[in-house]
Amino acid sequence: MEKYWIILLLLSPQLISAQSVVINEIMASNQTAWYDEDGDASDWIELYNKGTTAIHLSGWSLSDDTLNIQKWKFSGGTIEPGGHVIVIASGKNRQTSPPHTTFKISASGETVLLADSSGKVVDLVTIPISGTDISYGRAGDGLLPWIFQSPTPGSANTGSIIHGIADSVSFSLPGGFYSSPIAVTLSAGDSRIFYTLDGSNPDSTNTRYTAPISLQKTTVLKAVSFKNNYLPGRILTGTYFINESTDLPVISLSTDPYNLFDPGYGIYTNYKMDWERPAHIEFFEENKSPGFSEECGIAIHGSQAREWAQKSFAVKFDRDYGVPKIEYPLFPDFYVTTFKSFTLRNSGNDFQYTHIRDAMMQTLVKDLDIDYLEYRPATTFINGEYWGIYNIRERVSDHYLAYRHGVNPDSIDLLQDNMVVVHGDSLHYRRL
Repeated sequence: MEKYWIILLLLSPQLISAQSVVINEIMASNQTAWYDEDGDASDWIELYNKGTTAIHLSGWSLSDDTLNIQKWKFSGGTIEPGGHVIVIASGKNRQTSPPHTTFKISASGETVLLADSSGKVVDLVTIPISGTDISYGRAGDGLLPWIFQSPTPGSANTGSIIHGIADSVSFSLPGGFYSSPIAVTLSAGDSRIFYTLDGSNPDSTNTRYTAPISLQKTTVLKAVSFKNNYLPGRILTGTYFINESTDLPVISLSTDPYNLFDPGYGIYTNYKMDWERPAHIEFFEENKSPGFSEECGIAIHGSQAREWAQKSFAVKFDRDYGVPKIEYPLFPDFYVTTFKSFTLRNSGNDFQYTHIRDAMMQTLVKDLDIDYLEYRPATTFINGEYWGIYNIRERVSDHYLAYRHGVNPDSIDLLQDNMVVVHGDSLHYRRL
């Protein structure tokens, strides 16, 4: 019996690879490579039909769990001979075109399975630890070996092997506060450098670095490196405050202006929509020493307060952006130093008056055994422009409760308004 199982395990990869529909390419850490219909940079899986007949996908399934092979099923669709089908691994669970699975893919490595309508596994791929905006795919459509390559969702795999990552960019001066104009020198070994000064993420279509960059006013400098057959280096961000003065902590938010102000896509111009866009945040303490600098997501926060010219932001951290959370004493002398998100609040209904009333009122109950929201004012810049004073506040969520009270966030039911479920479910509350 033991010999039988050994033979079966040796043969199984060959049996799997003999199927006509195969997993062809996988993106496990997508940031800018491809966007779904919601504008989200989600993970995705590409299937390819290397056979000569069309295959109906109804009842076929994809999974990231070997103990639950039929975790997510196709409700329909056909893949033609030589055709590609994209499935978005977003966790949104939609039977749209393209469809969305119930699960996401971990960039730290995991296994993805494809099963036919009978529940038989026809392909299985173990994904190594993946870099951002790089896909793991077959060297050619339906072929072996698997390699890291530039993503080609919905089209033929390039077969171009990625040898590594381009040299990291370095700035001659760190981001921070300067009393007069400066010149910043960039370096990245023998890699080419491209940069932006408007808050957008640079790519090879932007200005190529050839000489020190003169900064006459407060500016966000972002730079990235490129090298043939290498992945682009990590984008380096630095905000240079030129002749700025404030006694408060300082926050610099930077993002492509398109994400904020485009008439059809920007969250500032479409402030009633609950959209989230990628951004970068830098924090400096009162003495202007650097606190943290991380990629993040931003969304307009609040209800009626969205109508004010200075709009509140929810700042969110996620592994897809860079880090799942920050570990930093955002509020001095506060025991919670882990944050999944926080709010930059415009003071809501108090916007036109004191700008501190709600925050001050909540400090009155700090010594009572009830929850409140911590507060810290900060001078804020967006893409290098002064944006006024915001109130840094804790953001009510399952993670807020988990970090404050030491409970498992998965066990929390969080409701708002008339039993609208934010997290968990309303079953126990309805029983109450």
